[in-house]
This record gives sequence, C-alpha cells and structure tokens, in this order.
Amino acid sequence: MARYGRHGCMKLANMGLVRPRPNNVTSPSGGRPVRRHRIALVRLQTLVLMGAICCLLGAMYVGFRGAIDPNEGADFALIVIAAVIIGGTPLSGGWGTVIGAVIGMLIIQVISSGIFFFGIDATWSTFVTGAAIVLDQAVKVQRTRRAARLAKRP
Repeated sequence: MARYGRHGCMKLANMGLVRPRPNNVTSPSGGRPVRRHRIALVRLQTLVLMGAICCLLGAMYVGFRGAIDPNEGADFALIVIAAVIIGGTPLSGGWGTVIGAVIGMLIIQVISSGIFFFGIDATWSTFVTGAAIVLDQAVKVQRTRRAARLAKRP
C-alpha cells in the first residue's frame, strides 16, 4: 500500500515539473498576460494548492510538536526580511532571486554566529540584524546616487 502512495506522489511531482510552467499566467501583473482567459482559474488553483500545502504542513507540525504556540515563528520575521533585502530584493518591492535570498540568509547566519562566538548576549542579534538592513540600504542608496551622477556627466 505504501508503495502505491509513494509512486502516486512521484507521479504528481513529475506532472508538476514536466508540464509547461504557468508563470506566464500566474504573474501577469508586470506585463501583458499571455492567456487572459485562464488567469482567474490559475489564480484560484494556485491559492487552493498553497492552502492545501499549508494545511498539510500545519498538521505535520502539530503531529511533531504535539501542541501549537501562537508566538512560535515571531522571531523569524525580521531574519527572513533581512535575508531577502540583503540578498538583493529592493525594499520598495520588485524582483529578487532565490540565490540572492540564500546568500542574504548566509550573511545573517554568519552575523548571528559571530555574535554567539564573541560571547555577546543573543538579544543583541535583533539589533545587529536591523543594523545590517540599514547598512545595506545605505550602500544601495549610495550606489544609486553614484550611478545617477555618472550618467549625468557628458
């Protein structure tokens, strides 16, 4: 019985990976949508799929932990936002890459590990993460201003 379940999951994953990517339908806000008539259906399918995945992961979390703490992931919000911003996604919104987010996460983890190894209290990690965001944004503003200045030169 477990064998059929495993093969069913593999077939489902294969169908999701082999079929043409629905990116031209699920993210048409930046340009003109290719297939305008399917946008509502694909958006609904995407939301239902994400809801089902969240439901499954929530059930697995409760099964693993045995209880739910409402403040469980509250400390991770700043870390995740910092990793994405340091990884190159603009603070005002726009496009970013997964590789950039991974690099940003590695930088944040190096900073957190450095705080731990220097014997500094772990509560300062939040302050240092916020300072890293501010420093990153200051560097990006300076680069933008320098590029604008160089573009104005004859």
